[in-house]
Amino acid sequence: MIDRINGPVINEIKEIDFPDYQIVNLANGIPIFFIPGQCKEVVKIEFIFESGRIKEDKKGVSKLCHLLMREGTSQYSSKQIAETLDYYGATLKSESGMDSCGFTLYCLTKHLNKILPVILDIISHPLFSEEEIKIKKKQLGDSLKHELSKNEVIAYRALTEDLFGLDHPYGYNTTEEILNKVGREDLISFHQKYYKAEQLKVFISGDVNQEVEKQIESLSNIKSGEKHVFQINHPEKNIREKRIKGPHKYQSALRLGRILFDKQHEDFIDSYFYNTVLGGYFGSRLMQNIREQNAFTYGIYSSLDTFLHTGFFCISTEVDNEFVDKTLMCVRDELLKLQEQLMSDAELKMVQNYLLGNFLSYLDGPFKTGKLLRSFVLDGLDEKHFEKLVTRVRQISAKDVQNIANKYFSYEDLNLVVVGQ
Repeated sequence: MIDRINGPVINEIKEIDFPDYQIVNLANGIPIFFIPGQCKEVVKIEFIFESGRIKEDKKGVSKLCHLLMREGTSQYSSKQIAETLDYYGATLKSESGMDSCGFTLYCLTKHLNKILPVILDIISHPLFSEEEIKIKKKQLGDSLKHELSKNEVIAYRALTEDLFGLDHPYGYNTTEEILNKVGREDLISFHQKYYKAEQLKVFISGDVNQEVEKQIESLSNIKSGEKHVFQINHPEKNIREKRIKGPHKYQSALRLGRILFDKQHEDFIDSYFYNTVLGGYFGSRLMQNIREQNAFTYGIYSSLDTFLHTGFFCISTEVDNEFVDKTLMCVRDELLKLQEQLMSDAELKMVQNYLLGNFLSYLDGPFKTGKLLRSFVLDGLDEKHFEKLVTRVRQISAKDVQNIANKYFSYEDLNLVVVGQ
């Protein structure tokens, strides 16, 4: 019989071990990270280039270059690329970011030998035809217009501009004017610099067998080039408030934030724990106060966004116009409570268990493990950081949380952006 009165026994998480993986360096220096697992006949390959915004000498060129690479090569038209992927049941995703850009391929292991040559041509010989450039700019422009009809998008863009500055790679926001200034020669030049072996890391997870390892040797054909390293100048802290009239009349988007640090900083893990307590999960302080008790919003969250060279803290929500100032008062109250009062043992234990459960989910299968390993490697870390993270979450005290609250998370240190009426 099923006991529907008493819940199941809660077992404490004892150990969280990072699965084994292998690193192989190809003849041209490309590191290949193999994460094998019980994923029958399916393989995931991530090609990650150090070709993000931080490498730009012209705004907008990184994103356009990466998105256009799959729109026609020396051997395949954009239609042929799409048809080949579709025929073999493969998926190819493009991702452009601040520090890196990547392609993620999912396919049946048995078809990798048919698909990999297409991927190699995309990486090494994109055409950047004028017609495809025109089409892509139009698509991005239309998407941008749609996004800028949302108060929350405008608020986020305004906050990052205020935190980092309009000329900083982490601070400027894409506009149609920026896109239109990027020409074919800019794209070719950027590609020749940053899509070389020295800028590439490859993560392979799933059905990793001898045939996959043999096929991946073809990446040795990617040409080598000069390793380009950039130094990012950090902006000075700029504390201010900004209120913007937005397209939505009845609801305002609120963003509060400040510059913090990257994952290698000595206080990152404690800040990560603090962020979870404040607004990093559904049972957080902000959710209990502003959603559950006051019903000002459907959801409010805080986050730590990290980049290779820095990071920032952000509180995000959307509320009715009449509740803007009341919501801000509640946010300030919660920040003050964490500075002035110690967490209860029950809440501390609950957040610890929540995070440990999350860590287990990050290792649920080779694809998730590969994603986690990728995030560490791209931030200059390895699996030892995961062990350090788990250990610190187990050991952190209420006093540690209070100390980090007072060190970095005062309401007066936050930039505020409100977009509404």
